[in-house]
Amino acid sequence: IVAWIGLTWLATAVAQRAEAEIDLRAAYDELEANHQKLLALHDLGQNVATANDKQVVFELAARAPLHLTGASSSTVVTFNGENGENRLKLDMAWGLSENYLKALRHRIDAGVLSDRCRTCTVLHAHADGDCPLFVGLQEQARQEGIRSLVCLPIVQANERIAILSAYFPSAD
Repeated sequence: IVAWIGLTWLATAVAQRAEAEIDLRAAYDELEANHQKLLALHDLGQNVATANDKQVVFELAARAPLHLTGASSSTVVTFNGENGENRLKLDMAWGLSENYLKALRHRIDAGVLSDRCRTCTVLHAHADGDCPLFVGLQEQARQEGIRSLVCLPIVQANERIAILSAYFPSAD
């Protein structure tokens, strides 16, 4: 009986050690991935700091979600369309298919007012919702595997001048 208890205890300890080693390896892999993201974020910050043009900053911003998150694509949308009108303007897009980009450009060129995006506080939308960046594009989004987007306001002098939208294949 003593030998059986001892062997059981020993087997349990070995199993726990194996589980701990697996957990430790997973934690190390996650730490390494986060380290790589932090390095990429640092490089992005340096590039933004040395950028001498707003378009360069927008390009860097549009590429960032693809490198730092699980985003499949991204856009930068400003709030003043042609002739200073109160409309959205698509300034930059990365990773969108040609079909989806064409449909999005057509939607925005048709005249989407910027008020809602300028004051939005939710900053997350499902493809089947009523976000101005999805209205009329729901079916196209489903076909492209886009289920949601997350917006990050771009602020200059305490005023929201644009939004960076990252498109995701997951609804959450």
